[in-house]
Amino acid sequence: MGHWREMEGKGYWWLFFLCLFFGTFGWHRLYVGKVWSGVIMCLTVGGVGVLWVVDLLFIILGRFKDKRGKRIRPYRLRGNFSYPKLSEHTGH
Repeated sequence: MGHWREMEGKGYWWLFFLCLFFGTFGWHRLYVGKVWSGVIMCLTVGGVGVLWVVDLLFIILGRFKDKRGKRIRPYRLRGNFSYPKLSEHTGH
């Protein structure tokens, strides 16, 4: 792997810009191998925009996954760093 963390040659920035400009047509999902959900997004115009916004947020937050369940992130993780679980920030 190069400097950017990539899954099967899929780059984060390609994914981000595909989602940003063509996300309502599901191109970003097709790019990572999620064919059926990409076709559904295309037919529903990005789930009437809702799925497109959710996917864009997941990509920005580094939580979007390819068809094998691997996250696509814009950087390499070093050491034992991991994202905190959402429940850890509730303060309870």
